[in-house]
Amino acid sequence: MKKFVRKTNLEEQKLALRAEYDFIVRGAFRMLKEEDVSKETKIEKLKRDYYQIAGEDVQRNELFYERLEKIKMELQEKTRKKVNEYFFNVLGLFLDARILSQTEYDELRDFQKTKAAIKAHQESTKQSLFSMPELIVFEIEKLDKDKTIANELMEFIKSKTENEESLKVKGKVLELIDKEIYSKIKFEKLNEHAEWSLSLYGSFVNQFSIQTSDIDVSLDVDGYDDYDEKAVLKHFISQIPQKFKESKNIKIVPFEDSMRIPVLEIKFKDSGLQISFSVMNVLGVINSKMIKTYSEIDPRCRLLGILVKLWAAVHKLNSAKDAFLSSYAYNLMVINYLQTMKDPILPSLQAIRKADEDYEPEIKQVRNHEKGLNPKETYKVRVDYEDDMEVIKEYMRENGFKENKKTTVQLLKGFFKFYKNKKKFEKITLSVKEGIHRERKEDSHEQEYLYSIEDPFDIKHNPGKYLRAKHFNSEKMLRCMRQSYRLLKEKKVMNLFKPFDDE
Repeated sequence: MKKFVRKTNLEEQKLALRAEYDFIVRGAFRMLKEEDVSKETKIEKLKRDYYQIAGEDVQRNELFYERLEKIKMELQEKTRKKVNEYFFNVLGLFLDARILSQTEYDELRDFQKTKAAIKAHQESTKQSLFSMPELIVFEIEKLDKDKTIANELMEFIKSKTENEESLKVKGKVLELIDKEIYSKIKFEKLNEHAEWSLSLYGSFVNQFSIQTSDIDVSLDVDGYDDYDEKAVLKHFISQIPQKFKESKNIKIVPFEDSMRIPVLEIKFKDSGLQISFSVMNVLGVINSKMIKTYSEIDPRCRLLGILVKLWAAVHKLNSAKDAFLSSYAYNLMVINYLQTMKDPILPSLQAIRKADEDYEPEIKQVRNHEKGLNPKETYKVRVDYEDDMEVIKEYMRENGFKENKKTTVQLLKGFFKFYKNKKKFEKITLSVKEGIHRERKEDSHEQEYLYSIEDPFDIKHNPGKYLRAKHFNSEKMLRCMRQSYRLLKEKKVMNLFKPFDDE
């Protein structure tokens, strides 16, 4: 990864400066592990690196403080004390080097120092449950060059995607879940020392949500490693107040014991909304946030993802339960297409982070849900990716990304052209993680799938595995891809979102 250089423009100078400060902070994290280096040597190196950039400029010191505050905000989402201790030790080095004042040091340490601070953090985390997806802001020229087509498409998307009314309904349901159901659950009966919280994931977080999208919730637990997912959900059901169980508006759908990953569903009949609960879906939460970051790099990514989602729903190609593909799989297909096309629109966020040798990888233990294996068996996965938009944009400028002026409709046409070629996908696996196509592994299950899709984090999971290459569903998928490509060549864009004659 290229080092960032200072530009002549003031804003670009700030961008470069922030990136340089990030390298210093990450270097400080790395130095903590260097036991053979004395503390005095570490402090002298930090002082030399810092003052070479900042000099005695107070404004530059404020910029450095801002970078540390950003890390603090990220760490507030983590509950593991060991992770936060690293941050405290780094702050101590900067204090001893007189890069931070005592006041700044105290402010940055404060988020976990007292019970009051912990409680405030828990409250702020709980409020994040109600963060709503942003409404789509349309740039008509990015939809299609033909104004008639662009206007038709815009009205269609507006009629399907989240609006103020649909978000209001979902907000009220989430508030009801939190205040009237979740807050009544006595989790201490499962483990009196564990800490429980809720996290949203899925389309409601990753910005590909539409009006009919369900909401996915992860029941997260800290300090209780030996939990049983099914026991947790059964306890959850048993604790739901009786008035909700008897409500004519609410239907509770318990999970089936045969499920490898148990999911509890609560359906609200008046709104048609469904809330799905799983336990400790760590990777679901992380990959939803990463996909959201991809959607923010370029608005066409979000528009393309939503159009593909609506297309798949119309042609009934959108259910992993029915041996097709999940919304998550389609999201990865869209992102990888935008990463690998001529003049790519998206980089690989994980590759950017991996290339930064000064960054300490973030590792998590996740459970193994593969069939026939012990569900409590865990393995390690690396889960960090670059999420700083300023760093991402600077990386793209420094690494030869050219401006791609294709409209969303042109990208949709390219998407179908790309994925309708069955022979091409007999040999490759889509890798969002690397932003490439890699060769399929011989003697692996990858050979069985129409589209082999590498999960960006979970090396044991392939989101394309539900759509088998030799299953008749694959023929339907390819037939719809080919028909859609033909319609776009004929500029019959809106016909994509109507059932085809042979369906």
